[in-house]
Amino acid sequence: MADLRSLEIGAPGPFLPPWDNALKNARLIDSLGYDSMAFPDHFAGFVPECIWTPDITPLALLQPSPHTYYE
Repeated sequence: MADLRSLEIGAPGPFLPPWDNALKNARLIDSLGYDSMAFPDHFAGFVPECIWTPDITPLALLQPSPHTYYE
């Protein structure tokens, strides 16, 4: 049987902008005693450009690309 005293617990790493919030949240995760933070290996968006149009989503009027904060 595994020794639970050696079990380590991680949290998802805060990677979304703005940078100051990501840094603040990473410090919070660390202060809470987590052993690690997991970050995605790439920031590729998942929304296809072809559906990022104002007739499908009004957000397209405010942000020209769904990948603005990822790439």
